[in-house]
Amino acid sequence: MIKKLNFGAGRDKREEWDNIDKEDFDFNKFPYPIKNNTYDFIEARQVLQLLENSERVLEEFWRISKKDAIIYIQVAYFNNKGAHNDIKTKYYFNENSFKFFVEHPAEINQKKHFEIISIYREPS
Repeated sequence: MIKKLNFGAGRDKREEWDNIDKEDFDFNKFPYPIKNNTYDFIEARQVLQLLENSERVLEEFWRISKKDAIIYIQVAYFNNKGAHNDIKTKYYFNENSFKFFVEHPAEINQKKHFEIISIYREPS
């Protein structure tokens, strides 16, 4: 059975998923209270930009993912007028943000364990 995590679920509770949100634990405190190699699929929609340390959150996703897991992330595009509506937003992303995280040549500890499958912008 495929083990799926809906990270930052809010009101979007899904059957046959582990749905976690801020009332379950503090997403800004690490490590998360989740065992290593737990999930085949992690989905995080519109939550990464609200957290203190997005890089550390991605590293936690790696830790709690099984080998060859898929991590689906949706964030507001920096140039979208809606991206600036939530005063809790700490980070803004563009099409190069995740490439930079995974592939930046100056990183001492390169994130070689991540592979970007696709990046796309959805019109608002």
